[in-house]
Amino acid sequence: MSLREKADDLRKTIDNLLVVGVDMAVPILRVVNATADWCPPLKMATGGALSIFDEAKKFKEDKEQWIGFGEYVASATAKVVSAIKSYDMSVGEAGSWVEGVAELGSALQEIQSKIQQRLTKLEERSAVRNALSHYRDPGRIEGLKKDFDKALALFQLRTNLTIGVKLSTIEDSLDRLEGAIEVKVSTIEGSLDHMEGAIGVKLSTMEDSLDRLESDPILDNLRYPQIAHHDSTEACLEGTRVDLTERIMNWCRNTGDNENRLMLLTSVAGAGKTSIVHTIADRCNREAVLLLCFFFRAGEQPRPDCLFSGIARALASRDTDYRTFIISALRRDPTLSTAPFAMQFQELVASPLLHMRRYPSHPMVVIIDALDECDEEAYQPLAKILCENKAQKVQKHLRS
Repeated sequence: MSLREKADDLRKTIDNLLVVGVDMAVPILRVVNATADWCPPLKMATGGALSIFDEAKKFKEDKEQWIGFGEYVASATAKVVSAIKSYDMSVGEAGSWVEGVAELGSALQEIQSKIQQRLTKLEERSAVRNALSHYRDPGRIEGLKKDFDKALALFQLRTNLTIGVKLSTIEDSLDRLEGAIEVKVSTIEGSLDHMEGAIGVKLSTMEDSLDRLESDPILDNLRYPQIAHHDSTEACLEGTRVDLTERIMNWCRNTGDNENRLMLLTSVAGAGKTSIVHTIADRCNREAVLLLCFFFRAGEQPRPDCLFSGIARALASRDTDYRTFIISALRRDPTLSTAPFAMQFQELVASPLLHMRRYPSHPMVVIIDALDECDEEAYQPLAKILCENKAQKVQKHLRS
């Protein structure tokens, strides 16, 4: 098949897709990318647009905005490809669109590279830094869109596909216009670069501070429970205790102000309470609402000495405001890391949570198993902490 026949065949295929009358942007790009081996600029442009369309779906934060950008690039590039009357590169009029598509393809490849660099950086960074830096993504998306729109404008200036006037009759005017646009764009880009640099310095400073905060070794002084991990192999058998499990999970998910935040599961010895605990812990862990498990065990973990220090560490790993408060408290009084559990509850859990400016947007569940195996001396103080008035206020943030 000759080059002209291949070009005509591709033109017919695209025309048939356009007749379908629905959003055919991605199918058009895929067809061109798969068949246009004889035209590297077309292949590069469509390949770049498809890569951006696919990569944009990988973002977890600002997901809708990233997907919208990917769809915008795919749609606009498909319109560019569809507007070309003939894909035959041998005809005299092909020079302008070939050069225009090549420049558009280079711009798309550069945008794709920036997106891939962003994804790689998000994978390598800590969750805390990502929680901060994702607020810059709408600005990044807008910047990438401006880059793409600029490439589209230059393509239209070069080829004049949208109005159908021959390039030779307006070439001088376009040169002057393009020069004026480039001057304006250069001035705007200089201002934007300056602003982005200033913002970047501030964000970088904040991120560095968060890094230091996140890795502060003083948090390592807080003891963690020896037995704090649930075991899915000890959970209820599949299909058993379904109604009870669902009732408890519905309670775990409910963050209403009128809901009781403390649930006590009681029954005779050997009734399977621990199996239910492991089942609920496994479900909460999969739904990312489990904060901490604490298992009382006679002879192994009979006292709650590490219960509230463990809760404090778990909260510090989830919330930057809380982490800041805890670090400050430990610096003021380093003995808090080994203080009696009643004092740790007051200073490391109750006080920070009661001063929080906001409630968490999702539940945080603390599971305590085998309370009857708690050391007799510690049982009464612990029961008082869990039931007293201040604990009820704290439980607006936690469920246990």
